[in-house]
Amino acid sequence: MNDNRGHSFMIQNDDRFNQMYVSHNKKNVLRGIHVSPYGKLLTVLTGKIVDYVINIDDLTFAKYELNPSEQVYIPPKHGHLFVSLEENTTLLYQFEGVYDKDKETSINYQDPFINLELSSEEQYVMSEKDKLSEFLKPVDCVLFGSTGFLGSYTKNFLEENNKNVVLINNRLHETSIIKNKLSLYKPNFVICAAGISGKPTIEWCEENKYQTYKTNVVDILNLVEICKDLGIYIIIYGSGGIYKGDGLREYTETDKPNNCGQFYSRCRIMLEECLQHYDNVLYLRIQYPTTGDGHPKCFITKMLSRIKTIHNVPINVTHMPTMLPVLMSLIDEKCVGTFNFVNPEYVFLPELLKNYTNNLEIVETTDHSYYGLLDTTKLKTLI
Repeated sequence: MNDNRGHSFMIQNDDRFNQMYVSHNKKNVLRGIHVSPYGKLLTVLTGKIVDYVINIDDLTFAKYELNPSEQVYIPPKHGHLFVSLEENTTLLYQFEGVYDKDKETSINYQDPFINLELSSEEQYVMSEKDKLSEFLKPVDCVLFGSTGFLGSYTKNFLEENNKNVVLINNRLHETSIIKNKLSLYKPNFVICAAGISGKPTIEWCEENKYQTYKTNVVDILNLVEICKDLGIYIIIYGSGGIYKGDGLREYTETDKPNNCGQFYSRCRIMLEECLQHYDNVLYLRIQYPTTGDGHPKCFITKMLSRIKTIHNVPINVTHMPTMLPVLMSLIDEKCVGTFNFVNPEYVFLPELLKNYTNNLEIVETTDHSYYGLLDTTKLKTLI
């Protein structure tokens, strides 16, 4: 009831409640995430809060803004967190059980698997216990570039193989935010599938050299440096397109790059040269990536959609369904350095495409503008 004297309301009286508890809070107090084996009814007596009720089973949550006399019910074994928005915010809890600290659990409010999107920059008033609470599960991998062709395929593969994956969608130049997140998440490894490959082709890079250089060299090196400082192992998806085609010659990881005509390739060469000085980096030379699922950026899909006349040239492909299990072996062994990350045997382009169409005109050519073949001896010795 509200009138010129103020307001009053009846507290629910129910036999199922065994205990009552009053919480008095300053502004910007954050309490949680707390999980109790019993249900709780929370009533705001004074002030205002933002309240979260979290289903731990499916990691979904409901968010409420509650004013005086408003209530929320927290079911048993659900997470609960609130932030007080005003000074002198007073809350009444009614417990369906009896408080036992040994049966209460806590989860870090920045848990990336719940992702309440609470600002880490906000100066919350918190207990040390809440600050030091752990995540629901350890972070296996932090993935950059998850919305791209290779990144999205990698994400699905990792999750299908029961890896706990956290996606960071910040731009690579947002170094302070990225460092804070990596410091918090403490992943076993980072995969960087981010970068610019041209829109729609690498010819775009010729007209946008600064952006290409900044993203594909400077920003990736900054990410590597962050991982180095934090002691984190990082995998970089790179390019094998740093050699010119030369018949059936296969280039090893130590052969000097010779495909310097395109700016995209020159940036990849610059990046490789810099990464040689880091001992926490696995750099993968990927070439003509395929997935076989019709994705528009799959090499096979692009070939079938663009041309009917095919040059009879040998190529390597990185068939992601067969190569990602290889990557997991490399990660398990904490391999570092540069690897030609392609399937072991080269294939002539018409032979590859004839599995998908018969509508091809095969042309012999002496044009060596295609990428050179990559030797996989080093990779095969480790798998």
